[in-house]
Amino acid sequence: SSSSSSSSSSSSSGSHGRDSIDQSPSVQQLQHEHLAGSHSSAAPTETRELEEPSYVVEPGPGQDSMEAAAQRRALWMRAIKPPMYSVGYIPVLVGAAAVFLETGTLPMLRILGLLAAAISIIAWLNLSNDAFDATTGVDETKPESVVNLTGNRPLVFWLSVAFLVVGVSLLGHFISSTGDMRVAAMLALSIACGYMYQGPPFRLSYKGLGEPLCFLAFGPSATPAFYLALLPAASQATAGVAAAAAATATAGATAVGPQWPSLLTGAAAQLPLPPVSSLAWGLSLLVGASTTTILFTSHFHQIDGDRAAGKHSPLVRLGVERGVSVLTASVVGVYLLAAALAACGALPALVLGPVLLLSLGPAKSLVDYAVTHKLDPARLALLKRFACMWHIALGCSLVMGLAAARFCTL
Repeated sequence: SSSSSSSSSSSSSGSHGRDSIDQSPSVQQLQHEHLAGSHSSAAPTETRELEEPSYVVEPGPGQDSMEAAAQRRALWMRAIKPPMYSVGYIPVLVGAAAVFLETGTLPMLRILGLLAAAISIIAWLNLSNDAFDATTGVDETKPESVVNLTGNRPLVFWLSVAFLVVGVSLLGHFISSTGDMRVAAMLALSIACGYMYQGPPFRLSYKGLGEPLCFLAFGPSATPAFYLALLPAASQATAGVAAAAAATATAGATAVGPQWPSLLTGAAAQLPLPPVSSLAWGLSLLVGASTTTILFTSHFHQIDGDRAAGKHSPLVRLGVERGVSVLTASVVGVYLLAAALAACGALPALVLGPVLLLSLGPAKSLVDYAVTHKLDPARLALLKRFACMWHIALGCSLVMGLAAARFCTL
C-alpha cells in the first residue's frame, strides 16, 4: 500500500509537473517577448513616430498646377513692370503742373492723350529691350523676361513696334496744334535715346552710358517738351509778344523777329516761340535724376550676368559697395538741388513742403534697403521697386506742391 501510495503520489506529482510545464511559457515565447521588449525600449522614439499621425498636407489634385499658374502670373507682373510706367507719366504730370502754376489752365484732353502716348512709348521701350537683350544672351537666366515667358522673340519685337507706332501717332496728333517744332524735336530725341540704349548697332547701355541717356531722355528733353505742348495758345502768344518786345528793345530793330516754320503743320509762326521757363528746366532736372535712379538700381542684382555678357554697367565698374555710396549721394543730391532751385527762385519755396513730407520717407527706405542688403544679390533685386516708389512719391509731391503754390497766389 505504501508503494501504491508512493506511486500514486509520484504519478500525481508527475501529472501536476506536466500541467505546470504545459501552462508555463515556452522558451521560444520567452525569447520572442524579450526581443520585442528590448526593441521597444531601445527605440521608443521610432515607435512613437510610427504611431503618431502625420500632419503634412499632401498636395491635392490640381494644387501643383495652381501653384505653377500663380508663379507664372507673378512672373508676368514682373515682366510687365507696372510701376515702371511712372517714368512715362510723371514727366507729363509735372509739365502739366508747371503750366497750371504759370497759366492757371489744365487742358485735360491733351493731358490724357499725352499720358496715353507716353505709356505706349514706355511699353515699346520695355518690350524692345527684352527683344534686343535676347540676342546678346544677357537675359538667359532672367525668368521674368517677356521673351523667355513667351519663347517667341519676333512676336515680342513686333509687338513693341506696334506700341511705338501707337505712341508716335498719339504724340503727333496732340502736339500738332502747338506749331512748335521744338516739341517734336525734343520728343524725337527722347525716343532716339531710348533706342540707342539697347538697340543695335549702338547698345550704349553695354558701354555704361545708359544712365546719361536716361537722364537726358526723361529729364531735360521730355519734361520741357510736355510743358511746351501743354501751354495754352493765348499764353504762347503772350509769351511770344513779350519775347519779341524784349528782342526788339535789345537790338533796336523794328521787325517782330524771325519766322519759325511749324514742323507738323507747315504754317509760318508769326511770333517768336515762347521760351521754356526756368521752372520747367528746374523740374526737368529733378525728374531726370529720380528716373535715372531707377535704372541705376536695376543693375545691383545682375552684376555677374552683365559682366559675363560683356555689359559694362555702372555697377560692374563700381561694385556694390561704391554703388550704394553713389546711390545715397544721388538721393541726397536731389533734395539739395530742390533746395537750390527754391533758393534761386526757379522753384516756389512752397513746393519744398510736400516734397519733404511725401517723398522723404520713400527716399530713406530706398537707401536703408540698399545699405542693409548690399551683400545679398537676391534681395537687391527688389531695390528697383523702392526706387520706383520714391520716383512716384517725388513726382506726385512736385505736382501737389505746384498746385498748392498756384492756389496760394490767387
